[in-house]
Amino acid sequence: MELPICGVKLQTIYSSTYISVMGAAYKIAITEGGEGSRNHIQVLANSVVATILSIAHAIVLTKTTNTESCFSLGQNAADILMVGIVANYAAVAADTFSSELGILSKCKPRLITSLDLREVPPGTNGGVTATGLGAGLLGSFIVSATSAAVLPFCASAGLKDRFLWTIAMTIWGALGSVLDSVLGGLLQASVVDKRTGKVVEGSGGRKVLIHPSTGKPVVSADSTARTTGSIHNAAIHGTRVTNVAEESQESRRLETGHDWLDNNGVNLLMAATMSVGAMGIAQWFWELDVFELLV
Repeated sequence: MELPICGVKLQTIYSSTYISVMGAAYKIAITEGGEGSRNHIQVLANSVVATILSIAHAIVLTKTTNTESCFSLGQNAADILMVGIVANYAAVAADTFSSELGILSKCKPRLITSLDLREVPPGTNGGVTATGLGAGLLGSFIVSATSAAVLPFCASAGLKDRFLWTIAMTIWGALGSVLDSVLGGLLQASVVDKRTGKVVEGSGGRKVLIHPSTGKPVVSADSTARTTGSIHNAAIHGTRVTNVAEESQESRRLETGHDWLDNNGVNLLMAATMSVGAMGIAQWFWELDVFELLV
């Protein structure tokens, strides 16, 4: 059973890497800095939850007395863990596709956490486009369809069951991409270079500081707007600008969000939420007792 899980994981890594490379050149052109190549921290953030669930699934299977080790769609408590594993990979694939391909959209993204869905620069955390949402659905479908093809479903499961499984996991994975945008828009700071208007991205998914050499916190867009207004009025009246905060003179400003988590933290929180949420729904729908996993 664990070999098919590896197949789903490899498909997720391959498709996500391919999409990241494909959109890298354009992403560099419209953002500052760039995340660079993926490192071990990013890989762990996206897969640690699924890895833990995979280990738990293997342990549960070693304790079962049933000689037929197959995915029974709710006839075995271990199926709950399988749901969480696939949900993790479907969600992170959807997020990767949405981020890497959504930025190619010709339409400016809309901030999902704002009441008026205001326009924001490409690459802003929480910014969504129709292209990005569609790409997220595609990424989730690829992983979900792969799981339907490689998982060892029990003989009682027919093509209809595999089809419904694919649809359910595709939708759930796509919702993970939306959740990631919400979490990113609220919990992660989006920093913009005031000179170019481009979003500044941290290497390896790390936080972006207002000034790399000083480590000062980012400056809010409202503070920057007030400072810019003071400079504009002074220029009109021919007077000098006074009482301008030192940090307001920095070349970067905070566009959206709070500086609470970096991109890796947001991805980990999203993946964990989607895995646990999918397992909870599966437990309710199949009327299984999750405590059977502890026996």
